[in-house]
Amino acid sequence: MSAHESVKKGQPGRLDNRNRETELSNSNGENAWPSKVPMHQPEEEKMVDPGLALQAFPLKEDAAKTERGLETGGSDSPLHSYTKQVLDYRGRPASKSTVGGSKSSIFILGMQFASTLAYAGTVTNLVLYLTDKLHESNASAASNVNNWSGAVYLCSLIGAFFGDAYWGRYLTSVIFLFIYLTGMILSTVSVSLPSLRPPDCTSGSATCQRASTKQAGFFFFSIYVQALGCGAFQPCNTAFGADQFDEDDPKEVIQKSKYFSWLYLSSSAGALIGNSVIVYLEEHQGYKLGFSISTAALGLSLLLYIAGTPLYRYEKLGDNPFTRVFQVS
Repeated sequence: MSAHESVKKGQPGRLDNRNRETELSNSNGENAWPSKVPMHQPEEEKMVDPGLALQAFPLKEDAAKTERGLETGGSDSPLHSYTKQVLDYRGRPASKSTVGGSKSSIFILGMQFASTLAYAGTVTNLVLYLTDKLHESNASAASNVNNWSGAVYLCSLIGAFFGDAYWGRYLTSVIFLFIYLTGMILSTVSVSLPSLRPPDCTSGSATCQRASTKQAGFFFFSIYVQALGCGAFQPCNTAFGADQFDEDDPKEVIQKSKYFSWLYLSSSAGALIGNSVIVYLEEHQGYKLGFSISTAALGLSLLLYIAGTPLYRYEKLGDNPFTRVFQVS
């Protein structure tokens, strides 16, 4: 009995939801029932290797370990040698085997020694220069030196702001080191040219000629340029030295501790030579020689700092904190 006949007799055809039968004509035009063709064939189930499943879905602690390694560049990282958010001087991810660490900190230590020597050689005899050469009173000279020292410390805020928010610590240090060197050159010119200082006091004279406004103005301008450069580069230099070591690497943590010990030693050695040798030369050979040596030492420190450029690690700048503070939501 065909499907049409069963319908006419009131017997509904039964339809299977999984396999629906369709009526097709054979090649002779006669109706024939074809083989049952399923509309939806379920895919063949595949056996999953438990080992592969664990690799595809790692345990929570394994995932955290891998993520931590990728961020810090530690031994857990597939890239072992790379550090978190740290670049080389070409802007590529920094490799511990080629940049940073002790190999780059040597240049920073040398710069710190030379710059501290230049600072100590200038500031130690500054009161004596103001009284002996510019003929100021002791009270006036001491007040001027105290004001200058305060400006040095205030300028450290300027360097820290630009170093963290805009230029980065390395570039900020280079810029303000150059400003510092410019001020040292101007100071050396001021103490060297007779036209930029009053004549020396003659023996037996009751009064000495005070420095003119032009002479005093040029000298104070030069030392305040020094204050800007010296104060602004110091905080960036110290932080940039710490950037050369990975805090997540136990070996480099030890190296970082040793670095700060050497940093203190280099600063102390520079201050010792500046306060003794440079001051002695200024008192016995003249301020021109003493200031010239300090200027040369500062120029050497800038060259040393720049020479280590290919070996430094550079941290990527974060968001500007002042923008977040003053942002109006």
